[in-house]
Amino acid sequence: MVLFLCGCGTVNEVTPITEGISFDAVIDYYNEKYECSVNIDGDDVMTATVTSPEDIKGLKLKFDGKKATAEFMGLVYEPKTGSFPMGNAVKTVYDVITEIDGDKTAKATPDKENCKLEGKTNGKEYKFYFSPTGLPLSLEIPDEDFKITFNNVTVS
Repeated sequence: MVLFLCGCGTVNEVTPITEGISFDAVIDYYNEKYECSVNIDGDDVMTATVTSPEDIKGLKLKFDGKKATAEFMGLVYEPKTGSFPMGNAVKTVYDVITEIDGDKTAKATPDKENCKLEGKTNGKEYKFYFSPTGLPLSLEIPDEDFKITFNNVTVS
C-alpha cells in the first residue's frame, strides 16, 4: 500500500483508503445509535451487518452501486429502484465512501494530527476524518445530525 505524506509546512496530505477495508461502525443518526460490522471490497461492494440495537441485530444491507439488498430473519428485500431511501444511514456512508476515489487527498488541519476531507454528496456536505495512514476515523454530516465512528479498521 502506497502512502502519500507531504511534510510541507503545517499541512500534510494523505490519500484516503476507502475500499478493501473492514471495520466496526458506530452510527449516531438523529438521536438513534446503531452499530454495524462493515466490509467494503475492491469493487465498491459494501456489506453492513447490524450488531446493535438488539431489535434489528442481524439485519444485513448490501450495496453495489447498481442494486441494494436487505436481509433479515430469512427475508430478502430488493427495492425495484435498486437503492434504499435517501435517508438510510448506511446508504449515506456508501455514497460518501464510493464518491471518494484514489485521486482525492485529505488535508490535515494545522492544529490536529489527523486529516480531513470535506465534500458534498447528494446535496449533503460532509467532513471525513482520516488517520495519517489514510484509514477512516469518522464521518460527519452536520445538517443531518449524522456521525459515524470507524473502529478496528483493517485492510484486506
